[in-house]
Amino acid sequence: MEEKSQKDDKYVLKGMMILIFIYSFFVQIIGILFFRKNLGAYSFGLWIGVGTALGMAVHMWRTLRIGLDLEMQACETYIRKQSFIRYICVVAVLILVIFLPIGDSGVRSILCFMGIMGLKAAAYLQPFVHKILRR
Repeated sequence: MEEKSQKDDKYVLKGMMILIFIYSFFVQIIGILFFRKNLGAYSFGLWIGVGTALGMAVHMWRTLRIGLDLEMQACETYIRKQSFIRYICVVAVLILVIFLPIGDSGVRSILCFMGIMGLKAAAYLQPFVHKILRR
């Protein structure tokens, strides 16, 4: 039973990662079509955000795998600590993207945020995609 649970967890993680990439490709296509003037900054910010979202997805998966094996109080503390670490990393990435000298900093930072939001889009779409794939 434990092996099936681990297999399902990895299936969900892979699905989330695929959905993040699908979301990102659609956002990138919008950039190619409408934002040709700042395409370098647009793409750079987006893919830094996508990398951050992918890292956050893996970190959340790992945190849940470890945290759910702990007792309730220790689990709550561990998961809160790991969530705080993720938030600090997101803030650090956004600050770094703002100060990099590649193109317009406003475009980079907004698109980095949009790339990170790919994690949210994937989380909301994952149950629907999971239902379709399981048919």
